[in-house]
Amino acid sequence: MESQSPPLTRDCPLVCLTPSRRIINPLRHYLKGEGVHEPTVGDVLWLWQDDKLQDVRNLGPDAIKQIFTILMAAGLIHRHHNQG
Repeated sequence: MESQSPPLTRDCPLVCLTPSRRIINPLRHYLKGEGVHEPTVGDVLWLWQDDKLQDVRNLGPDAIKQIFTILMAAGLIHRHHNQG
């Protein structure tokens, strides 16, 4: 029997988004620079909505596409912004 992960919500810690440190570490560093001490998925949504994901150092177009896919699959976003 397969175990299911809980649904991804805005309040989930950043690590709920993906286990990839290649994505999590740049996001965490950028958000902490913005004054966010405990980054959440909601903070990543804010970056996406404000077209700021491309401003995150060491987060390339492939990582941004992966973030978009995860957020879209979770139903947290419904359309594609002009990213990167």
